[in-house]
Amino acid sequence: MKNVVRILRGLCLAFCVALPIFTSSTVHVHADGPTVNVWVTNPDLSLALSQQAPISFDNSNTGDRTLYVDDTRTYQSWDGVGGTMTDSSAWLIENRLNSDQRNALMNNLFGYGDSALGLNFIRVPMGASDFSVSGNYSYDDNGPDPQLNNFSTSHDDAYLIPALQQAQQINGAIKFLGSPWSAPGWMKDGGSGPLNLNGGSFNSDYADSLANYITRFVQDYNNKGVSIWGITPQNEPQNSGPNYPTMYMSASQQADLIANHLGPALANLGLGTKILIYDHNWGDQSGGTVSYPQDVLSNSQAYNYITGTAFHCYNGDSSGQKVVQNAYPEKDIYFDECTQTADNSHPFQSTMDLVVRVPRNAGKTVTLFNLALDTNYGPQNNGCSNCRALVTIDQNTGNVTYNQEYYALGHISKFVQRGAVNIATDDFGSGNIRTVGFLNPDNSKVLIAYNDGTSATTFNISWQGQTFSYTLNGGAAATFVWN
Repeated sequence: MKNVVRILRGLCLAFCVALPIFTSSTVHVHADGPTVNVWVTNPDLSLALSQQAPISFDNSNTGDRTLYVDDTRTYQSWDGVGGTMTDSSAWLIENRLNSDQRNALMNNLFGYGDSALGLNFIRVPMGASDFSVSGNYSYDDNGPDPQLNNFSTSHDDAYLIPALQQAQQINGAIKFLGSPWSAPGWMKDGGSGPLNLNGGSFNSDYADSLANYITRFVQDYNNKGVSIWGITPQNEPQNSGPNYPTMYMSASQQADLIANHLGPALANLGLGTKILIYDHNWGDQSGGTVSYPQDVLSNSQAYNYITGTAFHCYNGDSSGQKVVQNAYPEKDIYFDECTQTADNSHPFQSTMDLVVRVPRNAGKTVTLFNLALDTNYGPQNNGCSNCRALVTIDQNTGNVTYNQEYYALGHISKFVQRGAVNIATDDFGSGNIRTVGFLNPDNSKVLIAYNDGTSATTFNISWQGQTFSYTLNGGAAATFVWN
């Protein structure tokens, strides 16, 4: 059997095909301390979420290479892991895979089991984004139409709704977060491109219309069997560019929209839909400390409708999350977008860095961008030309390649349960062993360790006076689980 597993793994690495292979060890260990189960991924995927022989805590002496785990010191609760079901991702899944291929991929993304990630926090663009097969569109392109008489989400019925419905059927615990890349063009000043969706600024005269537009989206999706857990008023509100749907919305505009229009409209809908603000980078576009979400939260009326702040990775540092959380500790922190690019030679390491640093800085989710793209990093809508996805679908054969990002997310999604709490762990810092820990609702402990260096490193893990040692290759990651 072991030879068969080696052959299968070799074929997977050689041809980058279909299913991820997570191997298991049958070695049994008997020792005084709790048994620790271990899963390891090397950056070259020679090990890919592969279960190793279990080890045990013992009473070994600790040394200067010891990381301490303290599950009596707890922080924010955990809400999930996922990616964005863009128009392009859904189109590929529904139109470039046969039913067997589609079911296998969807179960691996959203299901539970040895070869599945159990992704449960999925972002959904409201209308076109930079990854839209059919180019630019909104749900009301025939305007001005302040009363939204022409509103319709029928564009999504062909493939986006079916993909989301299947994901929800596989995993009923999924939370869907809706985000518009742009309001309809007639709600804007200075837009350009098809349907006036590219760039420009939100015209506050249409605040009621935009609030109702977002509310209608939530209601329509709910009626189609896709329950929208939450929304953001605008994706990247400090980004107004000419190439694909974007829209500038100032902090004062966003605060007014929530306080006087969107907040009351969603509350009246009665579905319990959450509002996350900002939905942009760790640092303001100027590169300074993030101030936008704090400006929105300073509006006392808006504050009452806001669940938390959503962040992206493209500017600043994850410590920006902590700045906002410290200023408004009652409001949660969500991380809902990052993508690696084809010119990044270390996509696994970059994603593991997010897996560790986001929750260490108060984050409740780790969410990447496209769930699936084709071999040309598309279909694109004049946006990023070399963005990677969790999986790559060969648009000609339907073969699926599971990328390094897929396995990196698995180190947290497969083992950390929704409702777990972040716990105190030591961290050796950049260029060394990085860690993040969780206490699950079932009382199991999870420690994720990532070697941020280039050479193999041996270290100790100490918990409640017991210790074990482990060695990780350069760039590799391990998830340790014990009760």
